[in-house]
Amino acid sequence: MPNPTHGNRGVHIVDVTEAHLRALKVATESDPDMDPDSWSSGVGKFMLSVQPFDWNKVGDFVKEKYPRVGSKIEGWEMKGGVIDTTRAEQILGLKHFRLIDEMVAEVIEQQLSFADFPQSL
Repeated sequence: MPNPTHGNRGVHIVDVTEAHLRALKVATESDPDMDPDSWSSGVGKFMLSVQPFDWNKVGDFVKEKYPRVGSKIEGWEMKGGVIDTTRAEQILGLKHFRLIDEMVAEVIEQQLSFADFPQSL
């Protein structure tokens, strides 16, 4: 059976929120697409994403930081390529996005806080 492949890009919801708030303040002078008469009817479009990450390293992170939870993430193939976030960087001033480890840790911490989450797997 071939190794599974899966998307390996993402963005933290807090980074999306920050982008939305900053986009509301963008003036037409700094982004011509914000002009209501432009091709986009005044709606600026921005790509947000962390750079590609390796799911195998995410699995290792989970095993190391949360050993009681366990992780079955292994044998994943990396997908190539990057997402161009230049417009978000230049126009919105977003230079850094939260890393995948932070996103994964927050999800696991939330799950562990639920009373009905199994204490060991």
